[in-house]
Amino acid sequence: MGFPFQRSRAHGKRRERGFTLLELLIAITLFGLIMALLFGGLRFSTRVWEAGAKNVGESVEIRVVQAFIRREISQVYAGTSPVKGAGIRTAFEGAPKSMTFAALLPAHLGLGGFYLIGIGADGDGGERRLVITWRPIKLGIEEAPSEGEMGKTVLVERISDVTFSYYGPNEQGLPPHWRDRWEEAEAPPSLVRVDVEFFDDDRRSWPDLVVAPMIHAIPGRG
Repeated sequence: MGFPFQRSRAHGKRRERGFTLLELLIAITLFGLIMALLFGGLRFSTRVWEAGAKNVGESVEIRVVQAFIRREISQVYAGTSPVKGAGIRTAFEGAPKSMTFAALLPAHLGLGGFYLIGIGADGDGGERRLVITWRPIKLGIEEAPSEGEMGKTVLVERISDVTFSYYGPNEQGLPPHWRDRWEEAEAPPSLVRVDVEFFDDDRRSWPDLVVAPMIHAIPGRG
């Protein structure tokens, strides 16, 4: 049996020697848990940031496409149907899944002059795409379209469906109403609505797009 100060001195010497193996293992385990939590939180934050950036990018892309479609539809040019001998009428034909009309293309797509522009879905069933096509034409009385090379580009990838509808007066004099076709008319519709649908697991959305075509006269034809 030693004196109390001797036991205290011996205990102090053991503490000066450092941690025991058990204490060291506990410290390493706790450190590992803390690092795992920090790393998991960092990965989660990164995924949230990437998802947010992707959603913003896709939303901006949709807005740009809608602005482009609005610009083209609002610049319909008056002329004849693209079919030779069809008589004097505006080169505008609307179907439930596509539409064609005469307009000018932006400089980065066309080489100047008038184009027969088509907007519609590409692909049968399943995953489809919203595309635009264009071919140079000559607008005038009973003039056939030129045989220029057709261009094509994708506006929106991975869509479920697209629907076009047209608002205007009926040829029989009935009040204006929405319909799914606009064919062989002397003027374009008063309004054009473009609806694009995405798949259920797709976070993208298509805001309502309704455009009023503004008829432009062909230069030199009044």
